[in-house]
Amino acid sequence: MKIFAHRGLWHVREEQNGLTAIDRAFRNGYSVEIDLWKRDDSGDIWLGHDIGEAKTRFDEVLDCWSSYTDVDLALNIKCDGLLPILREIPHLKSGVGFFAFDMSMPEQFQYRRANFPTAIRVSEFETVGAIEDQALYWLDAFESDWYLGLPNRELAKLLSRSIVVSPELHGRQARNVHTLVKEISTYGLCLDTVESFNATA
Repeated sequence: MKIFAHRGLWHVREEQNGLTAIDRAFRNGYSVEIDLWKRDDSGDIWLGHDIGEAKTRFDEVLDCWSSYTDVDLALNIKCDGLLPILREIPHLKSGVGFFAFDMSMPEQFQYRRANFPTAIRVSEFETVGAIEDQALYWLDAFESDWYLGLPNRELAKLLSRSIVVSPELHGRQARNVHTLVKEISTYGLCLDTVESFNATA
């Protein structure tokens, strides 16, 4: 199972989406989820979760990432119009070791038509029909761990193709979900605090 450090392996919130926290995650063998949304007049992409926040240039992250193996990038797309730029970035030409997610629905169709690696968000508010064998899912739960109520076979199939968002990202206790993903084969888990997962019995 791949562990995704949410906005890097940070110790204080000011480090989120910063190069120090991202490199720290990679050095410890963790994949990283980052927010991409800001594009300035030069066409550069920046990291930042909120409007007006530009913490780190994306090309700096890619240079750092290229020094490591077996760690992935989850690219949380915060604005429309990034696909033409992302498709031309040399580090992303292989189509391996990264995926984009959380873009608007019209943009998601464009990413998939372009064969750009994507994950489909699933939550209590965004459902899917049949689970596609080749698809990757970003499994979120904003208000409750809703997927724990799925039939066992359906849950196992979904987890095998999903990066599960740990409940602590939404202010809830995570022990039940952490125990579950250790028992059932899961593609990945996205955490604010890696220590909280490692401490789960």
